[in-house]
Amino acid sequence: MIRVALLMAVAALAACADDATGPGAPLPPQTALDSLVAVDGDTLPCCAEPLRGGTVTVVGGSLVYYYPTNAPDTVFTPVGPLPRSCVVLVPNGIAVGDGYAILPDSSRVPAPPCTAGEYRLILTRRYDFPGFPTRIDHVTIASGDYTWRTDSTWVHDTLSLTDSTAGPLVTAVAGLRISVTLGGHQYQLQVVPGN
Repeated sequence: MIRVALLMAVAALAACADDATGPGAPLPPQTALDSLVAVDGDTLPCCAEPLRGGTVTVVGGSLVYYYPTNAPDTVFTPVGPLPRSCVVLVPNGIAVGDGYAILPDSSRVPAPPCTAGEYRLILTRRYDFPGFPTRIDHVTIASGDYTWRTDSTWVHDTLSLTDSTAGPLVTAVAGLRISVTLGGHQYQLQVVPGN
């Protein structure tokens, strides 16, 4: 009887883990990554703030892009089926690298593999308290959906991030740098090739 109850509990947990809407649902596969390099113009590590006799310092972070989970259309490609937003037409004269595109003038711009999907903006913080071991944590400060648009020459990019609770975020793209403004802070990120 105990075995049956245990197996039923394990089966129920497994069913919840597969439910994309349930708590703790797994994230879709990652498509790209931008690394945090500065907060409010200060390069990392930065922004140490006092906390109960110790300090909290921002030591890293990332903007992580994921495949769309509710893609309405699927396109069959030589590498297999993909969401339509992950099949991107590239104009002649532009070479696409891992996470960026090289324009005819040799400048580089971000080129995520999908034009829409989900994202997470994550900060890595270090806690230093006298007499205690240093502790590192990762906190998601924004998450939701993203869209990526570019003009026909790929010179002008637009990244739109919509936070699931705060609404649209202010973003700017310049070369391989992306700026995100949230909660009165500006987070500068650098495209990480190959991720």
